[in-house]
Amino acid sequence: MENINRLLKPVVTVVLTIAVILTIYTYYAYLNQYPTADQQQFSLARFNDFRKDFRQINFSEGSNLSFILVTLPGSVLDRLLKSDHLPGDKLFGNISYNEVYAFTFFQVTFSLLFLLYAGLLLGKALQLKLKQDGWLYLFMLLLIMNYPILKGDIKVLKYDAFSILCSFIAVLHYILYKQCKRKISFILSILFCALAFIEKDTTIITFFSILFVELIYVSLLSVPLKEAIRRYLKFLLISILIFFITTAALVPQFWFNPGKLTEVFISLPFQAKAMDLKNVMIILFLAILYFLGSRLIVLQPEVTYSCLKKINFRLVLLVCGFAFLLIFISAVLYQTNNMYGMHYADMALKQKVSDGACYATPELANLSISTLDSSSLLTRVKICYNIFRVIAYSVPELISILFFLSPFILLLGVKYKLYENTTLLKYFIAFPLLLFLSYFIFQPPINFKYLIPVVLLIIAFIFYIMIRFFTGENPFYKYRFVIIILFSALLIRPAVVSFPHYLCHMSIFRNTNLENSDYLDMNIYSEWTWVGWGETAGACFKYIEDHSKGEVKVLHDYVLPFSFSKRIKPHFSVQGRNRYLAFLKKDLKEMLKQLRDADIEYILISKNVAYRGSISNYIMNRYRRNAVFADKVGGIEYGWVFKTADISKAVEQTFPE
Repeated sequence: MENINRLLKPVVTVVLTIAVILTIYTYYAYLNQYPTADQQQFSLARFNDFRKDFRQINFSEGSNLSFILVTLPGSVLDRLLKSDHLPGDKLFGNISYNEVYAFTFFQVTFSLLFLLYAGLLLGKALQLKLKQDGWLYLFMLLLIMNYPILKGDIKVLKYDAFSILCSFIAVLHYILYKQCKRKISFILSILFCALAFIEKDTTIITFFSILFVELIYVSLLSVPLKEAIRRYLKFLLISILIFFITTAALVPQFWFNPGKLTEVFISLPFQAKAMDLKNVMIILFLAILYFLGSRLIVLQPEVTYSCLKKINFRLVLLVCGFAFLLIFISAVLYQTNNMYGMHYADMALKQKVSDGACYATPELANLSISTLDSSSLLTRVKICYNIFRVIAYSVPELISILFFLSPFILLLGVKYKLYENTTLLKYFIAFPLLLFLSYFIFQPPINFKYLIPVVLLIIAFIFYIMIRFFTGENPFYKYRFVIIILFSALLIRPAVVSFPHYLCHMSIFRNTNLENSDYLDMNIYSEWTWVGWGETAGACFKYIEDHSKGEVKVLHDYVLPFSFSKRIKPHFSVQGRNRYLAFLKKDLKEMLKQLRDADIEYILISKNVAYRGSISNYIMNRYRRNAVFADKVGGIEYGWVFKTADISKAVEQTFPE
């Protein structure tokens, strides 16, 4: 077998190298040819405001790291391209010029550099040698870079790309600091926390998580209490100092008005959900008192370690393994949504909430979610369960399977003593768990894309526990190259089916028919799995362009494509987008009459509006089969094109005069 391995290693290395190069290509392929409201109406507007007068930029709106890495070089490139190209002109290959292309090019480029840096950090933490273990580095990059939703986020001009990656790097630097005790790793960890924060303020959770983990670590040190307090206060003060220095140095608004630096926390999600920052600080202070007090009274380090030794970790892993397995099985067998949208709900449901028959905290109500329980705890547990099982639907199949089997993999590793000489396992478990709970407690995630940092840490955890099987003495070691080949093959499907946009990946475990019909019930929260921002206009307009002649008028309900034929005349309508409006047949008939009178031939309905607009929702429920075109991304329908004449005829048959 070793002879075969010697032959396989160079082959695997070459194949993985080619796969990584092709993966990098997919980040640039069709770059920003898919319009979204976020980049056109918000991100691009922020960039233009920064170019006009950076001193007037509101810090809390985000993109402050993007201003430096994307806006400045992007503006130069855009001016060069704009001088010779009009929107829609081919630049090269499958890339056309548009108003956001130059900026997205630099966002993708720097994001790939961040991903490469994260891979090097993770390899260093695992004590891999670049020359000797290059094939493992390549495999790790394939795992991280072929997470479709992350790739989709990076290809859309938005602050999520840098904030996610900087958060990931911050945690990896902290883990590296715990391994090697080098001060530079600690400094870089907090620095990247600040970079993530100035890009998107919700990532302050990463900073707090690091402070929390360090607090637990210090409280369990075998040192006198006074020394433990001194060490943590030193860590805390230096962290805060680095955090604020980085923020002040990289946000130009503060250069001219240093007093505004105190406003950096003004729009944190804690306040947006009626959770005052003062209360958060009180909770943090009480947590510190609790840990230090409990250490003084009960949890002396030697007592704690003695108790830990008595725990049967094999039994714990076995219980966790069966729990994970049950969650995975339930995710596959039970895919119905039980989250209800308070803004979309009918009057009977609203009455239940007002009467106290079902529970909705202010933050949950603001997020339009309830599960119709009278118990606060049960509501949160259900939402937690819903979000947790989406891991089975939204991450690549390989990652999903390995994650839900991870307790059993750890159990196998314990059997072969693969984790005895490492202190990092607890950190690779703690951070994804802590971040998940933090997001869940402080800002209940209503859409899985907000948990991408957690999934990245899950991928790092999976790679960590698997790497021991490829580098240590165990029965699997001699088959390491065969296993890597099989694992790499499992990454092909998500990479192919989501190409080239990646915003709406669903694994084979998700019922696509259910995903495509869930949004039609306006009483339930329909965004809980699908990830996009209504980016369907490009494909729909292309269909109309290919199937029409002469001037053609189109009614659309969301963003326009970056470019389209001049003979297509778009008309925007916000009709029916009010969640509170009840459907009335006279409104539908009146709208169709207006369209006929205006000679509007096509109606474009996007998923972004179909789940919340009364008339659009009615059309989709009753006349979906009449659509002449459905835009699909990764098997998920995102937009539909109807002919006005077809809908008018169908409505007349349903509601004859």
